[in-house]
Amino acid sequence: GERHAATTSGSGLGLWIANAFIAANGGKMNAVSDGPGTGTTMAIELPVTQAAVLQLESDSDE
Repeated sequence: GERHAATTSGSGLGLWIANAFIAANGGKMNAVSDGPGTGTTMAIELPVTQAAVLQLESDSDE
């Protein structure tokens, strides 16, 4: 509504760009909110290769 438009700024492209980047890398983005004025929790999921998992395990053993 009018109140929302008056209290926010920006073009709204940031969220679109982030979602496009995440999707292009095989991931997903999710937003959850309890309603106006309560904030939003954003979560992203990105795929991880087996090689990356093995490297993390190797690094933690050192």
